[in-house]
Amino acid sequence: QDKYLEDVTIKKLNARQQDLKKKLAEKQALERKLNKQIEALIKAELEAKRKAAETKNKTNNATTVNTLTPEEKLVSKNFAENKGRLPWPTATGKITEHFGRHKHPTLEYVEVESNGISIATTKGARARAIFDGTVSKVVLIPGRNTAVLIKHGNYYTVYDNLVTVNVKAGQQIKAKQEIGTIYTDPETNSTVLQLQIWKELEKLDPEQWLSK
Repeated sequence: QDKYLEDVTIKKLNARQQDLKKKLAEKQALERKLNKQIEALIKAELEAKRKAAETKNKTNNATTVNTLTPEEKLVSKNFAENKGRLPWPTATGKITEHFGRHKHPTLEYVEVESNGISIATTKGARARAIFDGTVSKVVLIPGRNTAVLIKHGNYYTVYDNLVTVNVKAGQQIKAKQEIGTIYTDPETNSTVLQLQIWKELEKLDPEQWLSK
């Protein structure tokens, strides 16, 4: 009887592990789609600015190509100078997944790579911008929730896993302004926001930028 119960328990655990691995693979595939779209959006913006700068410099008979306007330079400078002092994108919360490559919290021998950090908060919580900027894009990948990309000069912040969004592309945003409601998973009852920070196409660790 004990051996039978042990076998049943092991089978259930193995089935649960396989189910978690399948869900993780699906989640990672959708995250890769999102990140490819973010990269494509940033590349397109950089190329458009480069062409505009080239055209302006040709008109002025200049040779130096600068893709940032004076206003964007100032925003970028201010953003960089506030490293380690930026407000959190949620009123309350704690970091449950860190930036970069690390072991999965529950699956043995499985490593995951995160382009940002995950912040667990309360049901119904609203995401908010961590710095003044302009909404670059509201991104919706079929099969997952919504992400908002905000531009701060040559820095970008991404707020992912929103179920509703109340901003639109081109809109000017202030620090701590609410941008949408974070999704609550009905199965786990968890409310988690993923925050990413990019400097053009370079991914940065958001944990180093937020106030402690």
